[in-house]
Amino acid sequence: MDVTNVNSKEIEMHELVIVGSRYSKHLKDRLLPIYEKGEPMSAEELGRLLGGMTLVVRPVEDNTFDFHAVGARTEENLFLGFVWMYQSYALREWMMDQGVKCIKARIKRVNTKYGLIFAEVEGMKLKCQVRDNYNIDTDWASGLPRVLPYNNSMSLDVAMFLLHEALTENMDYEHVSSRFENLLTYLPTDLSAHYYRECVALYHLMEQSPLEKVREMRDTLLHTFVSRGSTEKMEWWVKECLPRFISLAEDENLLGLYEAAKFTLERVEALLESAPNGLFYLYKYDRVHFAKQLYYLTLPDAVYNRLLTLLAVRELMLEERTETKQKLTREILAKAVVDVQQYFWGFSSNAILYCVRRDRYGYTGTVSQCERELRELPYKVVIKYLCTEGTISNAFSHNPYMKYHIDKWEQHGVKERALKLRDEFIKVIETALLLEKSAIKTAI
Repeated sequence: MDVTNVNSKEIEMHELVIVGSRYSKHLKDRLLPIYEKGEPMSAEELGRLLGGMTLVVRPVEDNTFDFHAVGARTEENLFLGFVWMYQSYALREWMMDQGVKCIKARIKRVNTKYGLIFAEVEGMKLKCQVRDNYNIDTDWASGLPRVLPYNNSMSLDVAMFLLHEALTENMDYEHVSSRFENLLTYLPTDLSAHYYRECVALYHLMEQSPLEKVREMRDTLLHTFVSRGSTEKMEWWVKECLPRFISLAEDENLLGLYEAAKFTLERVEALLESAPNGLFYLYKYDRVHFAKQLYYLTLPDAVYNRLLTLLAVRELMLEERTETKQKLTREILAKAVVDVQQYFWGFSSNAILYCVRRDRYGYTGTVSQCERELRELPYKVVIKYLCTEGTISNAFSHNPYMKYHIDKWEQHGVKERALKLRDEFIKVIETALLLEKSAIKTAI
């Protein structure tokens, strides 16, 4: 089977893979001691432990993360675990075609090292289906200046290709093992459904290998693929893989490109707020929770890549804003205020400066604090409209548009003089920051 063109092939899976049994509320006391030892166990021994060889499989309607979840229970009606997520979609489709809510499966074997239970359903052959999420808007965030591919990594593609070659050409165990370990290095980094078919194809090649050691390796491949959904792997992905992708975006100067295309932090966040299934809110709330939802959503490749690209750009923009805030010294501010005095029309003009600092440079101080800072800046000339106490707060009460982000002022009919002061104040600050940056580089 050509793993590079596996989407055109019909692949069948004859075993249901039951995962998560080590976490079963009612059965983990029976199973954990067995799994911790990791000693081989027959299907019959497991059946006696569970109270019978039969499992009852039924869709789960209220799973927090997985909308296609299918659960498995024992003959004692105790919850055992879930059908592997990459089988559950096809299994639900098959059950719907059969017009049944529950089906019986018989335990076939168990891998105690990885906590995987395999079961068979008489007369059932599941087609290998990537569970497309048809509720996702595939045009979401289209038209971005550039999208960094996350899941179509060259390293993972090449690792798949090399292992497939070793298996189809019946190379010796050392060659297969070396290429297999290389694949396991890269496989956990990807949370998309992109490589599902390829992994199933490799699984079947291992199953058919004349080498017993290679046949035994197939469960390791399956475990690596399945365990990507574990909390431990999600924590690892958030800690290791996501920052690595953000660093790649920085190396590729994605920030400069997006800023040149007039993407602001606010514009990027507005796009992310419309991301599928509230993923951005989960990202801000709990990144491990976000990663788990991302994994189970099985987003289309294009949407998956756009989402992660926008998140990377957002992080770079936040970092830049923080750095800029730190570099926005009292001297730079004083010079900027002096340079834009010609655009002031009265004391209320100081409120424009506050809004720019708030929205462009991450200022988090209060209005009163800003008024005091503006009064106490080290000016080298006399300021005609020196900010007095209450100046900015009064301006806010008479100009409702000031509560909106400065990038949205045009759509609220803001006067030209306010827009001019906004733009000039930004221009002089950016020029000062650029000159300071150049001076630092020259000194180095």
